[in-house]
Amino acid sequence: MIIDSYKITNIVLDKNRAVVIEDKFNTATLVLTKEKPKSTIGWSSKLNAPMNQRPFKINHPVFKSFTFKLINCRPKKRQVSLLESLLTSLN
Repeated sequence: MIIDSYKITNIVLDKNRAVVIEDKFNTATLVLTKEKPKSTIGWSSKLNAPMNQRPFKINHPVFKSFTFKLINCRPKKRQVSLLESLLTSLN
């Protein structure tokens, strides 16, 4: 799942326990955890985080003492176009 780096910054600096993350196809909740990290991801403006509820660390000096986890990962509901909804209502 792709996460904007400002969401990571918000959860750490604001001491929030959870932040809802949405990308083009999925939605999930990003939380801070005390679990031992199972993977490390590199720092960039867009982070590619594991969606399998696996704790991870971010390779950045500011975030080295924090472990994150994505929970409640699920696909977003697909928006239906007007034409598609009309076609299904006619059938």
